[in-house]
Amino acid sequence: MTAPPASPYTDTGLTCGVEYCYELTSNYANGSSSVSLTKCGIGFSTDTPTAIQNITTRVGDNSVILEWQNDPDFIPAEFAVERSVAGGNYSVLSTTGQSAFADDQYNSENIFCYRIRYTDVCDNASPVSLEACPLRLNGNLLNDNSISLTWTAYEGWTRGAS
Repeated sequence: MTAPPASPYTDTGLTCGVEYCYELTSNYANGSSSVSLTKCGIGFSTDTPTAIQNITTRVGDNSVILEWQNDPDFIPAEFAVERSVAGGNYSVLSTTGQSAFADDQYNSENIFCYRIRYTDVCDNASPVSLEACPLRLNGNLLNDNSISLTWTAYEGWTRGAS
């Protein structure tokens, strides 16, 4: 008989919710073998998913489109898009299975900010993302008929945007 591999054995290639079955086979020098009973279990993880790091906002005609990427080490089951209006409390605006969302209630009269959180396929919740506030461009006509443009800093990317 050869020495068995180290015990316990950790299977790192599991997918949450999938049933896996295992059995141990020992092969002996005389050609015989011994097979254990089959043991089955459902794959799971308790790892906390990484928060969404970067959210892109694109303002269109009466809507804003949010796009983001999540850590590929975590498979998202559902994203929750949260919105704050004029610095108020955040509330869940929508849930989606996609990594993009269009807010058709957006208007340029209010200050809208967004953040995203998600649950992975193991039902683990991520921390909330950074706040993403679309740029607000303002223009003023000056006495000499020139236009002065100002805009807010973009928020929503970990290292900012330039």
